Amino acid sequence: IDASVWLRQLLDSWHALNPSANLASSIPCPPQIHSLAIDVSLERALINILDNAQKAGATEITVSGNLSEGQLSLAIDDDGSGISAEALESFQSNQPVRSGHGMGVGLLLARAAIERYGGKLEIKAGAERGCRVKVILPCIGEHE
Repeated sequence: IDASVWLRQLLDSWHALNPSANLASSIPCPPQIHSLAIDVSLERALINILDNAQKAGATEITVSGNLSEGQLSLAIDDDGSGISAEALESFQSNQPVRSGHGMGVGLLLARAAIERYGGKLEIKAGAERGCRVKVILPCIGEHE
């Protein structure tokens, strides 16, 4: 699947289900087609990240993307309540991230889905509020 098209469709679908969310995106559309191998678990991973931002009270969620060197790099920034040091430590040590919204396994499942495709998931707390989630996924090929 073309990476840019897939990501735009995913974001449009999520926003249609969450019309009150203030979602902004900057998605690359290079002259070459960059393809990703995806399945529903990868889509669910990105949806979970967006859902977490909204559950954290974000008034603005920004998704920016970059296609280069054979990979799609996404940054998902929000201005919500952020991620606690304890939750971040749990995530980094592959433990469930406890929250008042669920069992705490959503981020672990998201990371597992992303890593299964050779990708990487990173989370950083914002300086004062919010969070930055970085997703890196390898493209399976480029052609004109």
